[in-house]
Amino acid sequence: MKTRSEMEMQVYPNLIELGHQVIAEAFSNQVVKPGVTTTDDIVWWLREKVLDLRLQTWFHPTVSLQRSSNEKFDHLQAFSERPKAQIIMPGDLLHMDFGLSYLRLHSDQQQHAYVLKPNETDVPLYLKKALASANRLQDIFTATLQVRSHRQ
Repeated sequence: MKTRSEMEMQVYPNLIELGHQVIAEAFSNQVVKPGVTTTDDIVWWLREKVLDLRLQTWFHPTVSLQRSSNEKFDHLQAFSERPKAQIIMPGDLLHMDFGLSYLRLHSDQQQHAYVLKPNETDVPLYLKKALASANRLQDIFTATLQVRSHRQ
């Protein structure tokens, strides 16, 4: 159980929004150049960006990718035994785990991004459906969370 003051709860949404902004920039065309940029390039870009903001990361960020293939997807190898740096290519699904620290508050944000293939203008339908299912599960889980008033 975590206890937060009213002031902390006013600041926390700003920390989360800043994290979203940093992640959006990290996954943008200004940072990601398919065929050139590696997953580690994004990780180190994130660390430099956080230093430029005069903040700290809560933990070392990670960026991993899933590449579609006709072979069976091995989730253990993709996440646990993956190469340290992989070159990002069109059609890759990127995953980021990123957190900021500010005034003893910590964020932990995970987001995905899809790298469009040439001539694609939108994310493939099967990925949209997968994300919708994952978001539904997240909604079911977070619906069980409770906010309790703590008075001393």
